[in-house]
Amino acid sequence: MVLPVEVRFGKYITDRWYLMGSLTYHISLAGETACIEPAIRAGYNFGHKPKSKKR
Repeated sequence: MVLPVEVRFGKYITDRWYLMGSLTYHISLAGETACIEPAIRAGYNFGHKPKSKKR
């Protein structure tokens, strides 16, 4: 059995574009294997609403 431990972090570049990174560490309960899986993703958030400016 392998247990994944994942850390995610992200940052909005503009109102809708974002950059997200994740680091996953897979731990084997048997002690046979362990691996680190890094990933960086860029995306467009269709549901993000920009903050409205107060007048």
